[in-house]
Amino acid sequence: MSALPRRASAAPWQDACRQILLGLSLPVSVPAVRLSRRMTWRLGSYRRDRHEIALSYWLVAQHPREALETLKHELAHAIAYQGAPDSRPHGAEWRRACQLLGIAPERCSSIARLGPPRRPRPRYLYACLACGQQVVYQRRLRAPHSCGRCDRRYNPRYRLSLVAQLPAPEGGGS
Repeated sequence: MSALPRRASAAPWQDACRQILLGLSLPVSVPAVRLSRRMTWRLGSYRRDRHEIALSYWLVAQHPREALETLKHELAHAIAYQGAPDSRPHGAEWRRACQLLGIAPERCSSIARLGPPRRPRPRYLYACLACGQQVVYQRRLRAPHSCGRCDRRYNPRYRLSLVAQLPAPEGGGS
């Protein structure tokens, strides 16, 4: 895989979003667009609370055509939510928005055919002291987490404890 450019701007993607919405003449505010270097497995996401679309930096740098499709997919979420705030993420309103945008109403793009970067190896091993359930994370937990097997909601009685920091892969890569 070739090295990714050090800098990429979200501005062209923000402009593309604006142009798409202007072309459709929809009374929808343009969501903020940002690029995320942390998104290596997901191609994009839409956050309702921030009215923000995040695109994978890797996707934008390596596959701009797919990035445009992903932008439209996430824009469909913004359109659906602004039109019907109680709508389901991939429900009828979202499917209608996909049709307006001229994209197939598919839940997921096939990331496998794009050949995504390797997923970073988990580096931290945590365990529930109550049931022994082990969970691995790529980053050290900053806030307390509890065992999902013991209680679906956070419960300090089932707080996860750091058991081990796993060795980095040979060669220093992720």
